Amino acid sequence: MVVSLAWLCCIVACGGLLLELRNLQRFPRLAPQRSSERSVAVCVAMRDEAANVHGWLESIARQPETGAIVACDDGSCDETQSYLREAAARDARVGVLAMPDGAGGSKAAALARAARCPPAQDYRYLLFTDADVRLETGAVAALLAQLRRSGAHALTAWPRVAPAGAGDRLFAPLLTLTLLQWLPMWRAGDPRCTAGNGQLFLVEAEAYRRCGGHAVIDDVVEDVALARNLTRCGYTVAFASAADVARVAGYGSPRAAVAGLGRSLYAGGGIPACGLFACWQIVAFVLPYALLAVVPLPAAIAIAAGLAARLSLAARMRHTPASVALTPISAALAAIAAVAIALAGACGALTWRGRTVRR
Repeated sequence: MVVSLAWLCCIVACGGLLLELRNLQRFPRLAPQRSSERSVAVCVAMRDEAANVHGWLESIARQPETGAIVACDDGSCDETQSYLREAAARDARVGVLAMPDGAGGSKAAALARAARCPPAQDYRYLLFTDADVRLETGAVAALLAQLRRSGAHALTAWPRVAPAGAGDRLFAPLLTLTLLQWLPMWRAGDPRCTAGNGQLFLVEAEAYRRCGGHAVIDDVVEDVALARNLTRCGYTVAFASAADVARVAGYGSPRAAVAGLGRSLYAGGGIPACGLFACWQIVAFVLPYALLAVVPLPAAIAIAAGLAARLSLAARMRHTPASVALTPISAALAAIAAVAIALAGACGALTWRGRTVRR
C-alpha cells in the first residue's frame, strides 16, 4: 500500500511537471518594448481604491499606447471617485464613471460600463486591468507585440506578485502553478481549456463587442468568463508572463490571500475543484517527503519533480527562492485552506473584496 502510494505521488508530480514544461512554451515571459502607436483604451473597475488611484494612473498614463483611460467607480465609500475626477481634470485622456445610484454591483458590470464609454469605443484594443497593478515602461507595447505575434484575438498575462506578507509568499505562486499544471494551453480554442486574468487582459475591441463583452457576464470570476465567451464565439486567447513588465501588490494578510485563492477555486469549480486541489497539493508536494525514508526511489523522484516545477515557475514569474524552499509547507497549508474554502463556499460565507463568491 505504501509503495503504491509513493509511486502515485511520483506519477502525479512528474505528470504535473511535464504538463507545466509543455505549457511554458505557450507562456512566454514578456520583455519591455518601444512603440509610438496610440491604439489602446484602458478600462478599470474601482471600489475603495483610494490608496491605489495615483500609482495606477501614473503607470498607465506613461504608456505611449494609452489613448484613453476609463475608470468606473463601483460603489466606493472612500475618496476613490474624487481622486479620479481630479486626475480627469489634469489629463484629458481620463474618463470617470460611476455605477447607477452609487450602490455598486458586480465587477463585470462596472467593466462593461467602462468599455461602453465613448472614448473607449474609439480604439482598436481594450486593456482591462486592476487598480493594484503597476505597469513598467514598455508594458503595453510588450502586450501588443505578443498579441500580434501569437495571432490571437486576446492576450491575458500574469504580473509578478510583490509579496506583502507571509500569506503571499505561501499562496501567491499556487494560482499560476495551477494554471500551468492543470490547463492544456495547446487546446485554448476549447472554452473548457482556457483561462483569463483580469489583472492584465488585452483584447481586440471588435472581438470583445461581438462576444458580448462583460455585459453578458454575471460571475465574480469575470476574467475566466470573458476568456471562455471569446473562445465560444470563435476567438482565440493567448497567455503570457508579465513578470518583467508589470507587478501587483500581494494581499498582505493570510486571510486575504486565502480569499484570493478561494475566488478562483470555488467560483471556478466549486467543492470538487477545492477537493481536487487539496489532494493534488498533498500527493504531489507533501506526501513524498513523508515517504522518503520508507520508499526512497519514487519519493525522491516526486520531490525532485515538485522542486523542478516550482523552480521553473519561479524563473518564469520572478518568484523568490524562499517560495521554492517553502514548497511542502505551502502545499500543506494550501490543502487545508482549500478545505476551508469549500466549507465557507457551501455555507455562502466565502467573500472576496466585499463580494460573495458563489459557484
